[in-house]
Amino acid sequence: MKNDYVALKASNPEAKKIHLYARAMTKMLGETLAWNQPETQKIQIQALKSHIQTLENNNVDFDTVTLVVNKKGEVTQTERVKGLKPFLERGEPVFLEFPNIGVRIPHQLMFEAGKITSSSIGFIADDTPYRVSGMTMTVDSKPAVTAKFLYLSNDFAVGNLFYDASKKLLAVWQTKATFQEAGTQLTANDFIGKRWYHLRDLAEFQNDVPPIPALTQLTFITDTTVMVKPFGEAEFQASWSFESKMTTPAPDKPALPYQTINIQFGDAPQNPKLGNETQMVMSSYLARDEVILLDQEHEKAPLTVILTSNEALAEAMYKNWK
Repeated sequence: MKNDYVALKASNPEAKKIHLYARAMTKMLGETLAWNQPETQKIQIQALKSHIQTLENNNVDFDTVTLVVNKKGEVTQTERVKGLKPFLERGEPVFLEFPNIGVRIPHQLMFEAGKITSSSIGFIADDTPYRVSGMTMTVDSKPAVTAKFLYLSNDFAVGNLFYDASKKLLAVWQTKATFQEAGTQLTANDFIGKRWYHLRDLAEFQNDVPPIPALTQLTFITDTTVMVKPFGEAEFQASWSFESKMTTPAPDKPALPYQTINIQFGDAPQNPKLGNETQMVMSSYLARDEVILLDQEHEKAPLTVILTSNEALAEAMYKNWK
């Protein structure tokens, strides 16, 4: 009989360990059996086993941590998310960005004891009450605001925000630490043999028009070949390259690492769902396990785009945004 390890956790400590293994190992798997790398995964599993044994020896509650193992067998341990209200009420401002509605100037909001005590959003006054139900936040402002959180970690979240009856915005929430984070450390192996989902607004920087969300599936077959599939359409083959770079240092800022993904559509006909463009050139500025934020080159100004490896998350953001 199949065991429900999530349900068993409360009464069986061993089930917590099994569930931690399952959560970590799911992230190691390729999209298909052919894309799995057995030798690399052996290294990852051994590193994971050793790390979990150390946690067990130190009496760490397995439900309180999240583990990610990279291709080199290096284990990253982070605190597992505790819920939406602890994310918001953290004793410091939360930064809120709306991709593609102008220059990237995040709003700052301070959440304390069920109120937004400080806000840089004009129509949300200080000490405005807010409520949390599951992964949804409602703000008693005029107009009222509803925020649906679709991805939540301890220091980063994405979702959709609705207000004024007709406004639908993609929302990116960051803590002070993630907002000030120093560069990204992606490698080509984060993409080769994997499927990612690209989300952007084709309405670009037009504040007063409805968004035109575009969702594109990117399947990175090899280090040079990628299959591009706009939502609801047939896929086509394109070429891609990956490059690690450093930002230009400034007197008050050191050089920081970032990575560029360049996808060339080749002879494929121009497609409105791809902005009628012939390429995607994207540079990373924030990376999490399932979500990457990037600047995508555009003739007017760089666009903020999201890449996620989570298909359900991508479709939820896309459908809520439409």
